[in-house]
Amino acid sequence: IPKRDWSSDVCTSDLQVSATSAPTGDDGSTNGGTVATTDASVQCPAGTRVVGGGAEWVGAGNLNSNTYLHSSTVSGNGWKAKGIVDIGAQGLVQLKVTALCQS
Repeated sequence: IPKRDWSSDVCTSDLQVSATSAPTGDDGSTNGGTVATTDASVQCPAGTRVVGGGAEWVGAGNLNSNTYLHSSTVSGNGWKAKGIVDIGAQGLVQLKVTALCQS
């Protein structure tokens, strides 16, 4: 069996674009059940189409079990996400969304 050249499966026209939400800050509470939501979205450039995407929490805050990814899905010709943060347990965190675009 001949060896397969997998390099032809990598599309040189693939492009990743990302956007990050504004920082979600700690409100100074003692974690009395206060939560906040944040949204982030990104669109693929003209002439490309979205083929996938995802989201993650980033930042200088406490990225522990008190950050939740509520949804992450295709939106138009891009990607969007919504996150939930337990504000009393967090410092500054941001929701980063990435779209994989292809021409």
